[in-house]
Formats: sequence, C-alpha cells, structure tokens
Amino acid sequence: AASSASASSSSSSGTIASCLDGVAYQLDSKAKERARQTLRDWERQGLRAIAVAAAVGDEKKLSDAGENAGLCLIGFLFLADPPKPSAAAAVDKLREMGVAVKVLTGDSKEVSQHVCEQVGLIKKDQPKRVNGATTTKSTTKSSSSSSSDTVIITGKDINMMDDAKLAKAAMRGVIFARLQPMQKERIVRALQNSGYAVGFLGDGVNDCAALRAADVGVSVDTGLDVAKAAADVILLDKSLLALEQCIESGRHVFANVIKYVKMAASSNWGNMFSVLGASLFLPFVPMLPLQVVAGNLIYDFAQLSIPTDNVPNWHMTRPLRWDIGAIARFVVVLGPVSSIFDFITFYCAYWYFGGRDDESTFRTAWWIEGILSQLFIVFILRTAVPEPSGGPLTRPLHQGSPRRRRGWWDMDGGPSRTLVGVTILMAALSICVAQIPSIGKELEFVVLPGYYWPWLAMILFGYAALTASLMTTVLPKLLQSRGTDAIQEHGLMPIGARHNQQHELFIANGDKDIQIVIDKTV
Repeated sequence: AASSASASSSSSSGTIASCLDGVAYQLDSKAKERARQTLRDWERQGLRAIAVAAAVGDEKKLSDAGENAGLCLIGFLFLADPPKPSAAAAVDKLREMGVAVKVLTGDSKEVSQHVCEQVGLIKKDQPKRVNGATTTKSTTKSSSSSSSDTVIITGKDINMMDDAKLAKAAMRGVIFARLQPMQKERIVRALQNSGYAVGFLGDGVNDCAALRAADVGVSVDTGLDVAKAAADVILLDKSLLALEQCIESGRHVFANVIKYVKMAASSNWGNMFSVLGASLFLPFVPMLPLQVVAGNLIYDFAQLSIPTDNVPNWHMTRPLRWDIGAIARFVVVLGPVSSIFDFITFYCAYWYFGGRDDESTFRTAWWIEGILSQLFIVFILRTAVPEPSGGPLTRPLHQGSPRRRRGWWDMDGGPSRTLVGVTILMAALSICVAQIPSIGKELEFVVLPGYYWPWLAMILFGYAALTASLMTTVLPKLLQSRGTDAIQEHGLMPIGARHNQQHELFIANGDKDIQIVIDKTV
C-alpha cells in the first residue's frame, strides 16, 4: 500500500473512503459537499487544513500513476496556531497613527477572517457582492470613527478585475485571501497608483515581488534569506509593537528634518537679500569672510540639537510626505522678514552706533544681531501653522485636548531641553566671541556701546512678533490656496489627501502559518 497527501480534495472521479470499515465509496456530489462543509467548519475556527488521501496497490505502479492512482480521501489534518498576544494592541496602535492595515495571504478566506476577527481587525461577516464577485462583508473596528464596510477578496476575484476595479477594491478590502505571489505585487502597485504609501511585511519566497514593489519592504530576522535580501528593513524584535515604534521614530525624524529645512532655507534666503542690499549701499564690505565662517559655525552647531527636539503627539497621528511647494511658500514668505530687520540694524549701526566712522563697529553690530536672530527664531519657526478647522497635520486653535497646542510653547511638543540649552549656550558664545577683546580682535570685532543692547532687544522682539504674526495670518492663506482642504504643515502633506480614508497602508501577509499571519497583521 502507498499513501499520499494533498492540499485539496480529490478529483471528481476519485473515491472517498469510510473511516470505519475501510470500504471505498464514490466521491459523489453529496460526499463532496460533506467534505467541503467539514473543511469550512474547521477553517472558520482558524485552523489550516491538509487533506489526506491514500491508495492501495503496488507501490511502483501507484508512483508511476501519480494523481491517476485512484486516491481515496480519508480525512483532514488541521493545524492550529493562535495569534500572538501583542497582535490586537499593535493593530489598534497603527490605527491611531492613521495607518490602514490589510492582510495579503495565501490562506483561505475562512481562516484569514477568523484570525483577523481575533485581533480586532474586522467584525462578524455577512454575504456581499463586490465588483461582480461574491465576497464577504465585514465591519471594520475603528477607534477614531464609526464602523465602515470592508470586504474580503480572493485571488480568483482579483483575476477577473482590471486595474481600475482592482484599485477600488484594494482600497476597500481588508483581507485578500488565496493570493498568488504576483497578485500581491499587483495589489501593492494598485494602492500606490491610488496615492498611498505602502509598506509590506513578508518573510517567504512568495513575498519577494511585493517586498520589492512596496515603498518600504519589511522582513523579520527569522525569514528566508531571499525575503530579507528583498526587504528594506529587517525586524529583530519579536514584538509586533516594533513596527509602531519604527513608524513613530520615522515620523519624529522626518518632522525634525522638515524643521531644519524650513529654518536653514528661510535663514539663507534672508541673508542673501541682506548681503545684496548692504553691498549696494555701503562703501565697504558688510562682513568679512572669516566672520561669515565663524557665524556659520556657531549657527550650524546649534542646529545639531534639532534632532533631539520634541514632536507633539497630534503630529504623529497622520502620515507625512515631503512637499517642496509648501516649503517654497514658507521660505518666500518668512525669508525676507529677517532682511527687514537686518536693514533696520544696518541703519542703526551706520548712523547711531558709529558704523559710519568705524567699519568694525558696523560689522560687529550686524554679526551679533544676525547670529542671535537666527538662533532664537528657531523657537517660532519650529511650530505649526494654526488652522481653524483642525486639519490633520496642523496646529488646532482650540484647547482642552492633549493633542492641542497652546501658543508657541506646546506642553507635549515644546522645545527639548537640549535644543533650549544648546541655543542659549551658542548665543552666549557668540556674544563672548564678539565682545571679549582678546578673542574679538582676531576676527576684527570691537566692543559695542551700551545703548546698542536695548536696540538689539527691540529688533529681536520685533522680528519674532512679525514672524509669528505672518505664521498665523498670511501663511495659512497661502497654504490654503494650494487647493487642499486643510493647511499643511509646511511640507508635511497627508499621503493620498484626495481620499476620505486613512492615508497610509501597511500590508500584511501570511503564507507560512497562522502565527506568521498575525505577525504580519501590522
């Protein structure tokens, strides 16, 4: 006798064997339905099935006959692997961060649905037809909005969809079952073409195409080498919350990068106007090359503390995207503001502080004002533009929520201690460099008269007040004119803003076993 295992039921011409007396019966329609019903009932409990079949006869002849050996379906083996304890918490955390979670798997829709129900990804099912294909409708559990309909779609359904229909189905679906490797890639690309940034987590050969296609491919340390080679990120932590931490860290870094770009670009833009203007009207060079180098060194060192700066909680609840257009508007509006106060400093230094008779006095007065204005304006430029309707990535005007800001200093996202400390230290250093004779003479600085400092304080205060005023009046209107419903965070644009749903997707997949399915639910 020889036996064989099959992943599916026998053919219509096969037989089904009795478990009691070993007598073989024809696999008629009634027997088929009984076998299918048994399979469905167990799969609905989250168990993956292996069909077991056998044949009696000469081993060599049976081996040569292969599938035509007249196999008898004996029964099913069911494999159980419950979800990891951190799966449900990870799904909820990702939802709070504006990340839509979808599962792409080769498992049956019954197994996939049961697993997703266990982790709170979907609720109970009801029959539904989508794009002409019979599917299952489930209710998405969301902590931020009311329940909405989603669908379970199979690979067979996807084969009957063109790209336009697949794009719509991909946005609505939560579970994609019985998929082939290239169908996973097709779904990823359909979501990308709809304006979404897509992350895909996989650990097997079947995941390589989707890992390559995704914006961010993620694998696990225990995955196959080919999958890890195709991925952009490899997770070493076994906890599912590791992905939430990765996304949070990425948004924190990205937000601080945008802060630096805004500060550096607007500062350099303003300095360019100041130097050009001074060169047109002054009979001498407004600042010596060595003084420029010293100022840049102090300012750049202070900016090294920006990566340590805090990011408010409300800033972490939506996906972010680089938007050069918004940054350009920000720079064009706020860059020349610094030049206005530089010109005021030029006038005072030239006519009232002795700069007309002593070039060093003029250069010293402007050098100190320029450094201090760039250092302290950081605390205003780092904040968001307030938006009356409470846009997804802007500072709400209202108070009372832990995610809402209060003025320039946000309790949950105010400047970090490192940023404040380094800024004050560099400001003190710049004054010491210019006003201590033993140091300043090397850079051709001179000691300024005492009445310079009250003027300097008023200039700095006026610069800060005007900048803050523009950020709450003119700049929001300019950003609104770009056609978006909500003011964006100066280059932080929500992914897929044209959609009225979550804007970032993380695709899960589960082809290895049920535990891996749950691992990939993030």
